[in-house]
Amino acid sequence: DLTFARRLYLDVLGRVPSVSEVRDFQDLDDNRRKLLVEHLVFGEGPRAETYRRLSSGNLARHWRRVLLPPGTTANGSPATIEQWLAEGFSSRTPFDELMGQLARIQTPQSAGQYYQLVGALPENYAGHVSRVMLGVRIECAQCHDHPFAAWKQEDFWGLAAFYADMPRVGDAPNASSATKRPGSIEYEGTVYPAKLLWSEEPLKNSKFALRTQLALWLTGKDNPHFAATAVNRFWQHLVGHGLYADVENLDLASPQERVFLDELGQRFAEDGFDIHRLMAAICKTSWYQAESVERQAAADSIGRGAFARNLKVISPEQVFDSLEQSLL
Repeated sequence: DLTFARRLYLDVLGRVPSVSEVRDFQDLDDNRRKLLVEHLVFGEGPRAETYRRLSSGNLARHWRRVLLPPGTTANGSPATIEQWLAEGFSSRTPFDELMGQLARIQTPQSAGQYYQLVGALPENYAGHVSRVMLGVRIECAQCHDHPFAAWKQEDFWGLAAFYADMPRVGDAPNASSATKRPGSIEYEGTVYPAKLLWSEEPLKNSKFALRTQLALWLTGKDNPHFAATAVNRFWQHLVGHGLYADVENLDLASPQERVFLDELGQRFAEDGFDIHRLMAAICKTSWYQAESVERQAAADSIGRGAFARNLKVISPEQVFDSLEQSLL
């Protein structure tokens, strides 16, 4: 129980529990694990306000690393996207709405300045949107058809065309985009029309603006790739690895490898993309509560038909916040 409590506090709040929190946990009834999950994830109990604040900040740090992976050269301060994420998680914004705001940006300052942070180029943004929301590394098809997957240049540039009117690197700060229109983009003499992934046809006329159409398709309940990718990323965050291990290449998974992931994604969509309900469900599973062992031991246990978690490395922020908590 104490190992579980430490794990849950680190994963949900980003720090180890205090002595008083451990004692309160031990005083709960036999259903103490379920109660602790609900207190921490949903921000309930006597420390509700503190738990909501810490949970939102911890989630924001994690998703800032998803949006800006280690090694990304950010054009500006990542604090802007982290603050924007924290506000969304704190207000319990559904996941589809949060990601939809990223998809239908109107200016480089929209949605925590994410467009600006990843380089202020339509092609850069298209690569990040597909990676984060669909588990597809389509940027390999920027200069030529993808060497290892079925993606073609028209798929990549068709996605980039949704952002063709956004300011580019080198544009004057107040430059007008009136001569640019979302819907087509030129690369090496070829004009590519806006196109959704997994679709053979360019977009048809609609009452919605182009990026609104993109956001509605990306985050829709009928898009299994969005829901499955979201579930896979939250599972990786909490359990240590995705249900499909290669979270950013989900398009390479076989139908058999996606059976459970797609089912859980469908339930996530039916629940209104409620992040906290998804997290609580994962934290109550036997998989989340399994013993952590070294990687080879975990592999051996899976080979015997059992399950064990790999050891997780805690982040620098978790180390700092846990040391701070210990010194209070």
